[in-house]
Amino acid sequence: MSSIIKIVSTLLIMIIVSIPNQISKGCGPIDYSFKGYSFFNTNLVRTGSPFTDFFLRFDDFYHSYELADSVKNASNLQEWNTIFCDAFYEKEIQEIVYGKKENIEAIRRASEKKKNKLGLRLSRNSFAKHLVDHQCTETINYLLFAKNCEPHVSRKVNPWDDAKRDPVAMKALIYEGERVFIKLKSNNIKLRYAYQLIRLAHYAGDNKMALDLYDRLLPRIDPVESILHNWILAHKAGALLRSGQRVEAAYLFSLVFDRSPAKREAAFQSFSIRSEKEWQECMLLCQSDHERATLHAMRAGENHSKPVNDMRAIYALDPKNENLELLLAKEIKNLEKDFLGTEFNRYQKDNAKFHKIPRKQATANLIDLTQFVIQASKEKKVRRPELWRLAEGYLLYLSNDLYAADQAFKDLEKTLPNEKLQEQLAVFRLVLKISNYENIDDAKEQEILQIIKKNDLYEKYPEFEKFVNDKLAYEYLQSGHAGKAFRMHHTLEAIKPNPQANIIDDLIAIALDPEKSRFDKILTTNKDGTEIVDDLLDIKGVMLWNSGNAAAALESFKQIPVAQRGKNRFNPFLERAKICVHCKQPDSLLIYNRPGILEHIFELEFQANSDYANSASYFYQLGVAHFNLSYFGPSWNAMDYFRSGGNWRYTKSSIFPHWYFPFGNKENHDLSKAKSYFEKVLEVSKDRERSARAAFWLARCDWLTYVTSSGYKQAGGSNQLPNLPPEYRVYYQLLATDYAETEFYDWVIKECKSFKAYAF
Repeated sequence: MSSIIKIVSTLLIMIIVSIPNQISKGCGPIDYSFKGYSFFNTNLVRTGSPFTDFFLRFDDFYHSYELADSVKNASNLQEWNTIFCDAFYEKEIQEIVYGKKENIEAIRRASEKKKNKLGLRLSRNSFAKHLVDHQCTETINYLLFAKNCEPHVSRKVNPWDDAKRDPVAMKALIYEGERVFIKLKSNNIKLRYAYQLIRLAHYAGDNKMALDLYDRLLPRIDPVESILHNWILAHKAGALLRSGQRVEAAYLFSLVFDRSPAKREAAFQSFSIRSEKEWQECMLLCQSDHERATLHAMRAGENHSKPVNDMRAIYALDPKNENLELLLAKEIKNLEKDFLGTEFNRYQKDNAKFHKIPRKQATANLIDLTQFVIQASKEKKVRRPELWRLAEGYLLYLSNDLYAADQAFKDLEKTLPNEKLQEQLAVFRLVLKISNYENIDDAKEQEILQIIKKNDLYEKYPEFEKFVNDKLAYEYLQSGHAGKAFRMHHTLEAIKPNPQANIIDDLIAIALDPEKSRFDKILTTNKDGTEIVDDLLDIKGVMLWNSGNAAAALESFKQIPVAQRGKNRFNPFLERAKICVHCKQPDSLLIYNRPGILEHIFELEFQANSDYANSASYFYQLGVAHFNLSYFGPSWNAMDYFRSGGNWRYTKSSIFPHWYFPFGNKENHDLSKAKSYFEKVLEVSKDRERSARAAFWLARCDWLTYVTSSGYKQAGGSNQLPNLPPEYRVYYQLLATDYAETEFYDWVIKECKSFKAYAF
């Protein structure tokens, strides 16, 4: 991977991380992170290697700049303290080294006076006081010089900022620093000046000057142990890279990567080998097998590498290399994403869409790694052959060779030397056991219950809950138990906005089964111990009611005990002058539960078809009721469980996506039933006032139908009246032409300001 690609990748990742979770069409967050399982415990390979954090960064491909800077600053403060014999608290040194420039200027003024006096705050800092009391002129002047360099070499906060550095000012500082360098006595301070000067030249874009400074200044410094050698080497490598000397630059970056925790991430990002020829040339520059192994480790760490090839090379050079175990863990974690539970992972489509997982080369990588791990575990040249043998069994499992995996695990059972490895083996065997469950029956459900309740590993490893739930949901779907599959992931609340018949019917059958298993009892019981059967019958009734099967809905409601039917009370038969969705009802008002509403509707329909003299009155009540039961009325929650004000529009199926509800939210926008009753009123009524009211209700229905249709596009501000097409104005005009003499018409003219806009 070239350095340009890496830089662009870093910037893109920074942008993506800075963007908050997208809000979905269903008014909720969309989580784009990978969703899968992992049972390989990386603590097994966390053995103190300085490369651990780098190779085991599974979630954040690049560390943040803030983290890199904190590592750099911490190591720098530690070195300053070492130079001064660990005489001070690092916090005191930090206050001066990384504090305000004014502090250092105050220290210099105090050190130049005969009476060395610092301000009250600085006088409490023993490091500052030491610099003044001992007149550490070289150190004070260097700290001030570094502060002057800081604005020119600091990393820009915004990577897209086009602000340019000032090379003239930077070179002036270089010339000033060189004049001071010649007179310095302390080799530590000389090295720090050299670092500042080379860094200034590098950031100023003068690569020739940076390399020249390196060649001239470093030989004039007596050897001192310091972290700065690698920091300087990194800038030399950067200057070489910009000068076109790519191979030597790559080699130096590999040395920095190996030696400097503070510069490791930056060295990796800058490391660039473009061809096999360059790779071979870089290998020739290496002075030892260790350096060659480091090059392979860096290449294996790249995102689109073939890590097994480099792992084999490291193994050949240094089989006990500490990076081998880290790379093994890194690749196992990647392969877990590709193969672990992918058949039943409920997010497999999202993983494929957003992460391209499983990867195209995943099968080849799995085969290659398995073969290499088998070789390493047999030859026993690696640091811990037992870890590789354990990995072998797990890779066989990921390869779906369950028998071979089980045999490998059995062979290891009594040979693992410590509790950590034994626990990992137990975890793998439990994963294998769960994976083998098929055709789930009562006996297997009892086994699973025992695992959930009594297996310590199930509680210790949170991944097991997701793994078990997804596996069972998949198996239940295969056996036709949609309800049980649904309950592995969701509460009943998640299905109420759009009930699914196959799920509800399955759960009702289970709930009503007098011989249901213990596991089925759990699935059909609320957390408070009450059974969910009444809720299920209520949901089924609402579902049937919405689908137009009111008689079947009533039968479902009637299966609920009478005492449980009155939890929700409504009155859709109450007519209101103005439309409201959340209307407060008087306590004394006649109210109905869901079956009560249906019974009264059936009664009104019977009366309308038998009492012809008063049928218009009954039809009118039915029209009002069906309007009030719709999305637009105050009794909407009799026929629905969830209403979103944001769904003031149609979709083709009236189902709106929602982040929490797996089947979306179905809204009852359809006013055709209400319209049919009001139209019957116009047909049979001899009461002009009632007919006028019916015409106005019809006008309301047409207006709401239009403004919630996919063809309506609001123009101008939100208070602007929509321009109704002629076919939606029919009843407004009918009211104006045929019922102008009615009292209701007079009320409409006064109270409904929009009426004139549509009636004339």
